[in-house]
Amino acid sequence: YTIIGDSNDNTYGSGAGAAYIYEFNPISGGWDELQKLTASDADTADRFGSSVAIYGNYAIVGAMYQGEIGFSSGPGAVYIFEYDPVWNGSQWNNWNEIQKITASDGVNGDEFGWTVDITEDHLIVGTGAGELWVLDAGNLQVVAHRTVQSGLILPVGFSADGTFLVILESGNKISLWNVDTWQLRSRVETRLNIEYYFKNYCVIPQDSDMFL
Repeated sequence: YTIIGDSNDNTYGSGAGAAYIYEFNPISGGWDELQKLTASDADTADRFGSSVAIYGNYAIVGAMYQGEIGFSSGPGAVYIFEYDPVWNGSQWNNWNEIQKITASDGVNGDEFGWTVDITEDHLIVGTGAGELWVLDAGNLQVVAHRTVQSGLILPVGFSADGTFLVILESGNKISLWNVDTWQLRSRVETRLNIEYYFKNYCVIPQDSDMFL
């Protein structure tokens, strides 16, 4: 499976957002849309689909402005969907919302859910305010809550041996965090404008000499 977010979807109001689940079709060689996901409490300007991740039977969707009051951007939220391969009366292969997660200390403008990632063991949530939340993927309890010095851009993923979390930060920095303690191991500056590449192309160039 793969998932694509569309935070501009207007089904439940301008900018309420949506996400789409696709499955690879080995016969056609293409990807077939299985289901459109929306939040159970979808509202205008939530930006559901501003970040997405999928692993196994679980899909994670961020709504970085969810919970807004008046004209202020809300603190944000993350929604968890679980795959259910049974017939629900209208279709097979349903992805059902099972939980909504918010930050315990969330305030307007935090953008909780600005970026998300999921592995077998952990759910990772980043905020536009430069915070990193790590939850246990099994019980969804908070394992760690850290502040990223220069502002969070994107949790890229884990090192090949699974011992480090790699984070791209504003200011063209890359940091490594120990998975066992969730403490900062090292931070380096790069020669490329990470924020520019991410915002404009949603990719990071794989250049072996991008580090100073």
